[in-house]
Amino acid sequence: MVLTADFIQVLTGSFALRLVSLSAQGLYPDSLWAAIKEQAPNTAKWAEAVAAHPSVRSIYDEEAIVASTKARIAKLRAQT
Repeated sequence: MVLTADFIQVLTGSFALRLVSLSAQGLYPDSLWAAIKEQAPNTAKWAEAVAAHPSVRSIYDEEAIVASTKARIAKLRAQT
């Protein structure tokens, strides 16, 4: 199987989108996104481009994902 750039973006697009989105919402440490931008600037640019692409944004309900992630974090913190 030959992996094309489009195929790889499809497989990793949701990860990149969540990384950008949840970092912007403060759900990931600021140091994580800063480290990616510093140590892997091309990856950061790629992730931002993927996250901004209309076909990716159209299937991503950021508000719901952020809310469910916040709820999951709160639940885990309450258990400890």
